[in-house]
Amino acid sequence: MRLSIKTMQVLLVFPKAEDAQGNTFQQACERRSYKYHLSRNASSALETFINQQSDLVIIDCRQSDFEAEKLCRAMRCASKHGEYAVILALTDHVDRNASIPSVLPLLTAGFNRAFSEIINVDACLNELVTLEMGEVRNMWRLMAASAVFVALENTEDAVQITNENHEIQYVNASFEKMCGFRREDVLGKDERNLLHSDKNGADIFNAIDSNINRGTMWEGVYHVKRREGESLPCRSRVSPAGTSSIRHLVTVRNQSADVPSPYDTIFHPPSPDVLKYLDNIWRKTKRPSDVTSISRRPSVQRIHSMIIKTPIYQVISLINEVKENTPDEIHRCLQQIYDILTNPENVFCPNGIPDKILEDRHTRELFTGLTGFGIEKESNNSHEEPPHRLQSSDSRDRTLSAPAILLSDAANEQMGLLLQQATSWEFSIIEMERLSNKKPLYHLGMNIFERFRVREFLNCTDEMLGQWLNLVESHYHANNPYHNSTHAADVLQATAYFLECSRVQAILTPMDKVAALLAAAVHDVDHPGRNNAFLCNSNDPLALLYNDVSVLESHHVSFAFQVTMEKVNIFNELPREDYRSLRQTIIDMVLATDMSHHFEHVSKFNNAILGRLEDEHSTVGGQSGDSDSALIARLAQQPDSRRVIKRILIKAADINNPARPQALCREWTNRIAQEYFQQTDEEKKRSLPVVMPIFERHSCNIPKSQVGFIDYFVRDMFEAWDTFATVPTIIKHLNENYAYWNERALHQNQTEENSVSTQSPMNSESPANDAPASSEPSGAVTFTTGPSS
Repeated sequence: MRLSIKTMQVLLVFPKAEDAQGNTFQQACERRSYKYHLSRNASSALETFINQQSDLVIIDCRQSDFEAEKLCRAMRCASKHGEYAVILALTDHVDRNASIPSVLPLLTAGFNRAFSEIINVDACLNELVTLEMGEVRNMWRLMAASAVFVALENTEDAVQITNENHEIQYVNASFEKMCGFRREDVLGKDERNLLHSDKNGADIFNAIDSNINRGTMWEGVYHVKRREGESLPCRSRVSPAGTSSIRHLVTVRNQSADVPSPYDTIFHPPSPDVLKYLDNIWRKTKRPSDVTSISRRPSVQRIHSMIIKTPIYQVISLINEVKENTPDEIHRCLQQIYDILTNPENVFCPNGIPDKILEDRHTRELFTGLTGFGIEKESNNSHEEPPHRLQSSDSRDRTLSAPAILLSDAANEQMGLLLQQATSWEFSIIEMERLSNKKPLYHLGMNIFERFRVREFLNCTDEMLGQWLNLVESHYHANNPYHNSTHAADVLQATAYFLECSRVQAILTPMDKVAALLAAAVHDVDHPGRNNAFLCNSNDPLALLYNDVSVLESHHVSFAFQVTMEKVNIFNELPREDYRSLRQTIIDMVLATDMSHHFEHVSKFNNAILGRLEDEHSTVGGQSGDSDSALIARLAQQPDSRRVIKRILIKAADINNPARPQALCREWTNRIAQEYFQQTDEEKKRSLPVVMPIFERHSCNIPKSQVGFIDYFVRDMFEAWDTFATVPTIIKHLNENYAYWNERALHQNQTEENSVSTQSPMNSESPANDAPASSEPSGAVTFTTGPSS
């Protein structure tokens, strides 16, 4: 590594003014053109040292009232640079016949060396030059070497450094990951005894030593024995470092494409004998799902039918069944794999679209429009548009005063009565919208925030919370039929309802609850009334900014934090670490509302949370008391598990409409249908790909789409959530609404079959008695995931 030579920076610390020795050193610095600073007291000296990062410090130790040793220690500890600075102690002149004091106290204090007083510019200049060419440049080399070690820590190759006796002196982070050892476990150990595998040839060390003795690098495949005992073949390079006498060996290892992975060997197709062995164990092992008990909760009995049988879940089940009947070495390997796969963040759902969805056109188009699966950007130039931002009447410039909502006395009284029902699932947010002059988020938000003590957690005032809610609500587009502040208030009310369920209340922390409420309030802020696919197809600036990935979800949460920091910073009094944790939780929950990840989140919840819940009940024969408490206590201590629960919580709140009382469900249906009709109209007008052709204004079969949506998106998720949170009222409304839409779909199908001429479903009998037949849909579609729906 080439050492960059710079002008030495010198700091002179002489507390006594007009000191002859200090003046001499100044003259010496000027003759050599060194940059120097002069300090008269300890505090200014320490500040200058930190700011200027002086290479050489000369401290006057002759003054008895000046704590030179204390200053030296402070400089060593003040910053990382203190480790590399050269600090010189100026001591009193000693007569030739006098005894010379020991320098040990000075060295112990952190000084590099001592210099006896001598009022001679040439002598001082010689001392400075000697220090520059010697110790100072050595320190520069050490600083440069530290940069090399930072690079080593960030490389993907495993690097180890050993001495001539093959004792390990250094390993990087990739070595720990590859070999399974912690750094402190291998330092000082003999590398050839610790890492050598029997799969290496008998003469491999002779070949390596032969190259090293000639001063050349050895390169080849070396089998490393990992901590768990298995052998890992690596492409390795061993190089000598030093002069004629080899002092260190540097070994770099990696798994290149032509070297098989150990995990490939684990999952290679097994031999017929192994298959027979596993099949015998599988048949002999009694699975928990085969045991029935009338004492088990019916909801727990449903868990197995709800778990998505992904390939990874099947692998987990197989490993769990057979690992107890295998030899110790295989058992350790299987246990390690089992631990990795059962981490909630590692459970993934299958790719692709389920076959049943593909069979029906309405359901397929609905599925494609909501998740984005199967949507490919058109290559036809007629569909290509320059970046075009959707027009909105909303502006980022909002007043921060309290909402200008002057309600009549009668409206205030009705509002108070309505808010008393805010804890009920039957709460009518549509009525709240009417009473509040379309400002429900502010009024409901203040009520819920007070109930959950949000003000106390954030350490802010009620006035500031009110200003923040007013600010957020002003950035919801009132002209959107569906994605407006009423939808945000509805999701906020559902979130608060779920947070008060006993299991959820016991597992989530106060920070989790506050984050969930804030995430619900902002989860669709500044929504343009068009879905992700539309933004991507129209080359909207947001799609370009977020690379077509979770475009709206990313914008909602980013925009929310931006206007909060600019206008009403409700996080200002939070400790930095609390703010970072709260922010990450809000971001994670808002991003979870992206329907393109719907099946992934549901699968994780079923496998990682409900699967463990069933295991607990199976273990105790269906008695859920003590085992349930123990599981809740464990989940509360596991951030990954809480994260999975929070994601499914806000998802359930976001698409809660099919599970609301029927009147509310039908109203939300009319609103979302109108918003999708508007999107389809604009797609045709601008010659864009029509994302959901089923939402043609005059040929839409809403009931059929709603039935498919409940079947493939809503039911499994809410039944899983009911198993965990116990929300039977929600399941009751969901079943009633499903029966209603299914009946309407059958009726509309018969009408279409009996019709001689083509008839628009919009002209058939409307499910909402008060809905105009010419504009309102004939069913409800509760895909309320604002971002991607």
